[in-house]
Amino acid sequence: MLVGALALALCEADARAGWWPPERPPTSVEDPWDTRWTLEASDRLRGEFVDFFAQKPGSKTPNFRYNFLGNKFQAGVRVRRDPWEAFVQFQHTVLDDVPVKGTPPAGTYFANTKRSFQEQGWLRQGWVHAEDLFGVKGAGIVVGRQLWRDGLEASALDANLLWLKRHRIAERLIGPFDYSHIGRSLDGGQVHWDTDWLK
Repeated sequence: MLVGALALALCEADARAGWWPPERPPTSVEDPWDTRWTLEASDRLRGEFVDFFAQKPGSKTPNFRYNFLGNKFQAGVRVRRDPWEAFVQFQHTVLDDVPVKGTPPAGTYFANTKRSFQEQGWLRQGWVHAEDLFGVKGAGIVVGRQLWRDGLEASALDANLLWLKRHRIAERLIGPFDYSHIGRSLDGGQVHWDTDWLK
């Protein structure tokens, strides 16, 4: 009831003053030399709580605790000028109150740093990409620090097979693993040529 009344009041205020909802500032601008600059940002705050490893009553082992808080902030700039595209992304991660004797994933974070509070920023991505090189349709190149999902190299024509590739096959061996608060990037390059001859 209260939420409905608040929404009605805001709509009425908008009709009278025109101030709500506030306009979102543009995230993309045109620049000289036919380039487009786009700002991209995201923030993910997540608490992780595990309670199925609680110690037995009266146990003399240390107080096993598996709860912690993690935040992952990413900000990047994308520059496009056909057929080229460049992207630079910064990531900052904070993990607070990571348990000392926890199971994965908390135990993995602590095992690599030996700290309960972890905070660091780094270059997550920084690459240059081009498509349809030299007028060849489907020919492309990517060079730099990038995210790579093993298993998605070639597209599938069948919708069921495409679903399996995206949700079951991708990242089985190599991937960015964005579920974690850290993730993974790979430095290198790739050259590809997508053509109907190979499908």
